[in-house]
Amino acid sequence: MVGVVIALVLVSAAAAFWLLRNRSASSHRHEGSATGTVAASNSVAPRAPKSTNDLRVSPVTLDRPKGSGLLYAVGTVLNNSDYQRFGVKIKLELYDVAGRKTGDTKDYIQLIEPHKEWNFRAIVLGGSPVGAKVIQIEEE
Repeated sequence: MVGVVIALVLVSAAAAFWLLRNRSASSHRHEGSATGTVAASNSVAPRAPKSTNDLRVSPVTLDRPKGSGLLYAVGTVLNNSDYQRFGVKIKLELYDVAGRKTGDTKDYIQLIEPHKEWNFRAIVLGGSPVGAKVIQIEEE
């Protein structure tokens, strides 16, 4: 009779242990899925792919510093992205009063940080241009 009572106590303890273990595992699964949902809704949106369209160029002007015979095509390039931009080259076409092409010039910078500007200054050699426009911007 004592053996039956001991066996009954052991079976009851095993059943209680099994129920508690399964209930605990079940609640962890539900908590995990709820946490996963929260984590997904709080995650940062993926960055847009890198594109030269993110390099915004200001209007270009011609500048002749006081006391100098040199002429420069100047403007600003804004890196309107979350990426560093390496080896950025800008090519400009120069034109005369009649709008005819008189030559071209270019400038280069090694690095433009995200959301920062580059004040380019491309030297103009020869001719008598009155204006300049961007014809190409690229990154290495």
